[in-house]
Amino acid sequence: MTIAMKTGKADLVHTPALERRLIEAAANAGLVDGNTGKCEPTVDGFPVEVHMGIVELMAAAARRALKPGH
Repeated sequence: MTIAMKTGKADLVHTPALERRLIEAAANAGLVDGNTGKCEPTVDGFPVEVHMGIVELMAAAARRALKPGH
């Protein structure tokens, strides 16, 4: 369950832009991908764009669930 869902506050939905910034910040801080062992902006071998898409799907589901009458 997301923080937005737990609190009922749609403005707390995680965004794809935030996901990109977090992944890139991790790589810039020297963290390595657990799958590739490389210091690059990937997660489990998948590019940042894949994770941005996952976040967008989760955000859409959260926003829908948080609409009045749902």
